[in-house]
Amino acid sequence: MTSLSLPSVNWRLAGAVAACAVALPAMVLLAIEGQVRIPLAAAVAFPLLALAAINIRLAIVAALVFLILLGDLRRALIPIAGWSGMDPLLLVGPAFAVIICGAAMGNGELKLDTPLAKWAAVLTGWMALQIFNPLQGGLPVGVAGVIFLMAPLFWFWVGRAYGTTELMRRVMFGVVLPLGLAATAFGFYQRFVGYLPYQMNWFWIAGYGGLGSPELGLAPISFFASGTEHGAFVVTTGIILWAVFLRGNRAAILLIPPILVGVILTGSRGPVVKVLAMMAVMWAVLGENRAAWVPRFALATVLLGAGLVWSLGAATTVTTDAQVLNNLNRQSRFFAPPEDADESDHNPLMVHGSLLAYGYQELLHRPLGSGLGATSAAATKFGGSSWSTETDLGDVMIATGIPGAIAYHAMIFFIALTSIRYWRRTRSTLALTIIGLLGAHFLLWLGGGLYAVSAIVWFTIGVLDRLHRDLPPAVGAMPPPPVPVS
Repeated sequence: MTSLSLPSVNWRLAGAVAACAVALPAMVLLAIEGQVRIPLAAAVAFPLLALAAINIRLAIVAALVFLILLGDLRRALIPIAGWSGMDPLLLVGPAFAVIICGAAMGNGELKLDTPLAKWAAVLTGWMALQIFNPLQGGLPVGVAGVIFLMAPLFWFWVGRAYGTTELMRRVMFGVVLPLGLAATAFGFYQRFVGYLPYQMNWFWIAGYGGLGSPELGLAPISFFASGTEHGAFVVTTGIILWAVFLRGNRAAILLIPPILVGVILTGSRGPVVKVLAMMAVMWAVLGENRAAWVPRFALATVLLGAGLVWSLGAATTVTTDAQVLNNLNRQSRFFAPPEDADESDHNPLMVHGSLLAYGYQELLHRPLGSGLGATSAAATKFGGSSWSTETDLGDVMIATGIPGAIAYHAMIFFIALTSIRYWRRTRSTLALTIIGLLGAHFLLWLGGGLYAVSAIVWFTIGVLDRLHRDLPPAVGAMPPPPVPVS
């Protein structure tokens, strides 16, 4: 008698397909009712979660690609879905990270076995309590504040649970680098040719004055929600190319000048100084002897600074574009005293330093914090008031008070320590890239409006903590104490 055997079933795949099938009718009904962006958000979220059920690491890569393209996707949807600052598409990235973290916790993938992970758990828990802080203006402010200040932190846990060296290389060199080059090229097109029609439509609807005026030429924004995030992503691209160059790929140097020009064209002075400073740091730490790091950094700073001054002076003689000349003049006034009462022309070091100092002062006034949404746009949207310091450290101190400040300062210390130790142990291109990435975005790691950049930064920090933890013991390290026999 022949027995019948049932075919094996991939239950994770079957569950993912079933979830999408159940969601499809609801998406269609919402679209019929005119709520287009809600089904569109579901149309992105459900496939990402279905993919996560099959291949979690591929889903992580896909989610990061989505976040990189999110800003321009939202603009392209205006003709069919209209424009809204409260777009459900903004919830896809945070929701994905939260669900993946929940799954990792349920599977026992998240372990608090390093100092950084323990402090991250403290900060995450305290931020969750700050959602309910009445000082911020109501619960809606706190809930919306999750997107701006807390959501990036979930990517730390995603990286901590599933990060590998191979995955990190794929993200940095297979996703961020090529898309960063594309964003730079797109930025050149926007600056010298103009925005595409749907982007101009968004500009007039949203009223984003920080991009300049169409008459003089709008600042580039490429795929991103803001010119700030575009500049940050181009800086990240330059950091990766510099690490590749320093570790032996000399052809990478050919792409660095256009990247630097792309950063200058954003009109912001901070990113230019950050990328040059981190280029100096990355070259300095190549020295085998730690005692040589400081003189190497000083030498690199002088050379890069002199090169920047010469380049800015030469560039002003070969261009007649009024907006480009204005950008070049702004860069040359980075360390200059203010020329008038316009706050935008003040020394940025003094301005940001005073804002950060305000964050420390608020610890004395509200030691238990003002609420998770108190430093973000969520406060003004839902009837509260915002006190942003334009730095994540200052905003964390205002929002979470002394407990959050202690946790975040401890995290910054352990992140820096872990990145240096990982570099010294591996001396790999990836380790050098991580040092440059963290330094270039320091004080903006939890930038709520930098949807892609902040996710990449915290995913990188989580992977770094995991990779460093899993390194074999160093040669000459003390062995663990013997376990007593009972």
